[in-house]
Amino acid sequence: AHADANLAEDEGQWSRVAGAGREWMLQTHSRPVVRDRFLRVLDEIVEAAPLESNVMKRDWDQRARLDAMHYIASDRADWDEEEFSASGEASTEAHVVSDLERICGGREPGSMRMLEIGCGIGRMTRPLAGVFGEVHGVDVSGEMIERGEGMMKDLPNVFLYETDGSDLVPFSDEFFDFAFSFIVFQHIPRKETIVSNFREVHRTLKPGCLFKFQVQGQPI
Repeated sequence: AHADANLAEDEGQWSRVAGAGREWMLQTHSRPVVRDRFLRVLDEIVEAAPLESNVMKRDWDQRARLDAMHYIASDRADWDEEEFSASGEASTEAHVVSDLERICGGREPGSMRMLEIGCGIGRMTRPLAGVFGEVHGVDVSGEMIERGEGMMKDLPNVFLYETDGSDLVPFSDEFFDFAFSFIVFQHIPRKETIVSNFREVHRTLKPGCLFKFQVQGQPI
């Protein structure tokens, strides 16, 4: 818990510096003399701050090594693989299978290619692969993707990709028939990164198709 608190603190600090940049920093250095001196080093500080994608990668790689199942579904700290998989099946049933009529729009789900943003090690990826023709999962953590590939190696219709957490570069325009994300966006520290994901889904989703996602519901 202590290690995770430090990671969260790092995220907040770097987000303020790299995201808000000069304006945020100068609010506390408003006197002209101080401002002039501070400006000489401020750009170096901002440039030296790690990119948010690097911070997210570092943090989620560390969480994957510590306890991937807990950090993916944090309502429990003592998951075993069978129970973890069952929770993914329950989430898929509740949020996807129960809504197939709207998601598919008259198409057969087995003919559809779907995107899962924040696939982790595949908690929902495996049951989704039993519903759709292809499941393409993306995650900012290479550690999560590596573990997921090992767990999904028996599924030829599952494809996993490490991304920077803000774009969908591996995919061409209008590539997907459905996009989905669950308990992911609340972990992203900056609103701009979430909006970037929305733009990329709009680019890669076929016209008229559905993007179903969950957010925390708190002001950002």
